[in-house]
Amino acid sequence: MSGRHIHRRLHSEESGFTLIELITVIGIIGVLSALAMKSVTIYKSDAAYSVAEKTLRDGKIAFEAGLTSTETDPAPVPLTSQNAQGPVSNAAASALLPGMQIPRNTKFQVFYDPTCAAGACEQGRIQVDHCHSLEYVRWIRFGDGLEIELDHVGGSNCH
Repeated sequence: MSGRHIHRRLHSEESGFTLIELITVIGIIGVLSALAMKSVTIYKSDAAYSVAEKTLRDGKIAFEAGLTSTETDPAPVPLTSQNAQGPVSNAAASALLPGMQIPRNTKFQVFYDPTCAAGACEQGRIQVDHCHSLEYVRWIRFGDGLEIELDHVGGSNCH
């Protein structure tokens, strides 16, 4: 073989990726990206739900503090909602929940009826929804002192 023939043969063979190989790699990257985005969404929702649970615990502690801080029952609190970060803005709810702070991206609801003394009526309720979760948590106290907590209740964010 002549040197010229070998030179032509080396240059005629192309190296690189075929179109099918490139499409396969792009497809694999797409699938991995979709899985990663789904995981991030789940982790974000779980973190938001944890904030809602913590806010409910803080609300229950503040509720107990509000009931025991005076010798008379606190004033009734009609169902009150707050979506704004910071202290509870409703005066009656603020007196019932001393020191309660609402975190951002949270919808906080509270209700209190001091006249309820029977087991069949709802004396107090706190519900916390986080704007980045599709679940909320609710605590209910009945007139006879029985308390229940509902967790992972399906909701619709902060709307």
